[in-house]
Amino acid sequence: MANSDILELSNDGKTVIGVYDKSVKSITIPDGVTEIGKWAFEDCYSLQSIDIPNSVTEIGDSAFEDCYSLQSIDIPNSVT
Repeated sequence: MANSDILELSNDGKTVIGVYDKSVKSITIPDGVTEIGKWAFEDCYSLQSIDIPNSVTEIGDSAFEDCYSLQSIDIPNSVT
């Protein structure tokens, strides 16, 4: 399944604002996304891993709320 079928992005494509498929197990956020919005992955109970590119500079409060299965978040060293 392509990220475009899973991730809901803002109109400019720079912010992850939600997930269409909350049963997804793994997500790679595409390059060029700069922000993960507040509550973006809320209730993604099956999400186990997420890869975040260097372009992401902001992660909103509670972005991963209730992601009980989350085991791995790959965040590049340059993200603060």
